[in-house]
Amino acid sequence: MPKETVEQKEIKPKEAEKPKETVKLKEDKNKKEVNKYEMPKIPKTLKMLFSFTILLAISIVGFFGLKAYHSIDVKLPTILSGVESKKIGFYTTNIVFNGKGIDKNQAEYLISTFEEDETKFKTIEKWLKEDAENLKKDSNYKSDRPIRLQKSGKILGLFDDYKIHLDPIKLKVEKDDEVQTTILLNGKEEAVSDKEYELFPGKYTIFYYDNNIKLKEDITLFYDEKSDIKTVSYGAGTEYQIANEVEKLDTNSNESSFKILTRDENSILFVNDKNTELTVKEFNKLSGTNIKQGDILKVVTKMPWGYTISDGVTYQGEKKINVSTSLTDKRLLEVAIARTIELLREDVQSRGKKDANLLTTMIDPSLRIEAKRVESLINNGREYVGGYPSMEFDLNSFEIREYGDTYEMYIGGHLLVQETTYPQNSKPPQLTSITPEEFTVGFHFIYDKEKKNWYSNIWGFTTRTITRTNIRSVDISKDMIAR
Repeated sequence: MPKETVEQKEIKPKEAEKPKETVKLKEDKNKKEVNKYEMPKIPKTLKMLFSFTILLAISIVGFFGLKAYHSIDVKLPTILSGVESKKIGFYTTNIVFNGKGIDKNQAEYLISTFEEDETKFKTIEKWLKEDAENLKKDSNYKSDRPIRLQKSGKILGLFDDYKIHLDPIKLKVEKDDEVQTTILLNGKEEAVSDKEYELFPGKYTIFYYDNNIKLKEDITLFYDEKSDIKTVSYGAGTEYQIANEVEKLDTNSNESSFKILTRDENSILFVNDKNTELTVKEFNKLSGTNIKQGDILKVVTKMPWGYTISDGVTYQGEKKINVSTSLTDKRLLEVAIARTIELLREDVQSRGKKDANLLTTMIDPSLRIEAKRVESLINNGREYVGGYPSMEFDLNSFEIREYGDTYEMYIGGHLLVQETTYPQNSKPPQLTSITPEEFTVGFHFIYDKEKKNWYSNIWGFTTRTITRTNIRSVDISKDMIAR
């Protein structure tokens, strides 16, 4: 029994090693079968070619996709919707002025302009659409309009980019020998010079210093179809705002209490050349102010042809003080002379051409009288020759006075007359054969508030005193009729 047990113990290990050999054989067999179906190796060159082909295909698809994305057909709706969106970011990125993108303030002004006036936006939209159509035909197309859509560089160095380009608006402010003129630029007043200002569209202020009155004119610059130069000049009859320094009176002060006597209570009171913003009528209702003895008082009166200012009057403690503007505004002297010369020219031409429609400076009864003179030439079959070689104005005779609800302007002088008539179909006389005669004449003009101009109702011989102590002679011989 013990012997069998030993033998059994010795046999068991051998039986346990059998499965290991079997597993090994199976693994070897499986390995051989795997090797039997293994794919052949792909050459490296072929792999690179395959990768390049795929990359090229993706690039081509991407290129044409991006090209389509950046085409004018796709960009135009984006640009138009961007302009209409009125977003500052779009404006500063896509609008170019003077070669660079506009800033935030410029963008805000354009946006406010489009919000205030829809027609301006519609006009710009129309221009941009027309530009886009032309750019489809020619990528280098550039409109002549001052605001336009045009090609502007490349995106990624490959695709055309498009921007809205704004040209500067050209402004010329004409200088006036009698009136100092300035323009407000970048917050500072700048004396105007004989140049064209190139400006961004916007609101600008022009100041005129006329007869110690500072007047302000606000102008708005925006685009129209053509890039014409905008011209601004001083006009005495234009509606300007007073822009002198303001210093309000202390109406609670008892420093002084007095009344101002003046011809127009709507005149504005100035104290020491500063605007109180009170009319004389308003001032006279006050019980007291801080005006002191020695202060200089002036009044500014708005006339139909502009503002006029009085001479300064020193307050010396009186209870009533006379401060008033003169009706005879010396600035209108040049107007009187110019209208008179125009009247004389029309008188000669209307008779020389037998056309009463040329009489534009006259109203009745002058117009009626002159028209009858033309009619008489026609009815009597006669021709007119000659005219007025010169007019000598007596500057001291110039005056303006109230005339009903308007005003009358007068100027007189010496008129040299050299004229005659002769029968039709006859040989006209030579001017040298006509003896000149001098007449003392006067010209009355009435101001038309609607037309804002002066028209003569009476002119010709005058009984007023006309002197030669202060004269101006004007040669008008070039307007004479010679046959």
